[in-house]
Amino acid sequence: METRAVHHFRNRQNTSTTSYDHTRQRAEIHWVTHTLLLGRRRQVDDVLALPAGRHVDDLISAELNFADNTLEHDANGTYHTWVVRRARVENEGPDDVSANGYRAELVPLRFRPSPDPATGGLTALVDITRFSSWARPDQPARVAFAPDRQLASVQSLLLYGTTLNVRVTGTA
Repeated sequence: METRAVHHFRNRQNTSTTSYDHTRQRAEIHWVTHTLLLGRRRQVDDVLALPAGRHVDDLISAELNFADNTLEHDANGTYHTWVVRRARVENEGPDDVSANGYRAELVPLRFRPSPDPATGGLTALVDITRFSSWARPDQPARVAFAPDRQLASVQSLLLYGTTLNVRVTGTA
């Protein structure tokens, strides 16, 4: 019913809270993030209508639903959901900010995992351009899942020759 996250990066606190009210078909979003290089503040305080009959997640709940094998999927093995994210203009740069503030929006998330014989888990290529102004449309992220379907890692080539490498470790 609610997802909360806090992380610190470059001495800046980024927070997100997304609350779902399925009875009233709405999600309330409160996020504060900072751009990577210049530390400019981006804040979202918004309420989204949740379309009837459409499953909606944030990135964290989508991963948990995939791990539980409850994320919707097609007969061909393509998983899909709609994800809450910060709305941004198509040509937004990594340190651009909107003088008018930000709204939230729903965007599709689709991926088709395949077995990874090296780990016994799954891997999928995921277009992350809807989620990051650093992402490149010609370079989908490689997302790896452990044998228990939990997120294990994310790797992506980004703008300006940078890379994203995230490894998830630990136990719940």
